[in-house]
Amino acid sequence: MVYAPLYIAGPIISFNAFASQLDSPQNIYSSRDIAWYGFRWVFCLSLMEVMTQFFYYNAFAISGLWKQLSPMDIFIIGYGVSSALNMLWFS
Repeated sequence: MVYAPLYIAGPIISFNAFASQLDSPQNIYSSRDIAWYGFRWVFCLSLMEVMTQFFYYNAFAISGLWKQLSPMDIFIIGYGVSSALNMLWFS
């Protein structure tokens, strides 16, 4: 969730790495791995819901108050707006 280009482009691998995965794909997952993946998914979904409910990123972007903020605050708001829009698009 931290690396924003993955939202747009997806994971990038070389052709040789892709071709080697076609020859011998990984298809054995332990139940612990699946449970851990499910926990992370639920956690990320919950975090997104909390952030969209309590942090009004779009209100900052639309109101023009961002002109009075520091560059770090503008970066955080911009990242929040782009993350919220990407998650809404994925829904």
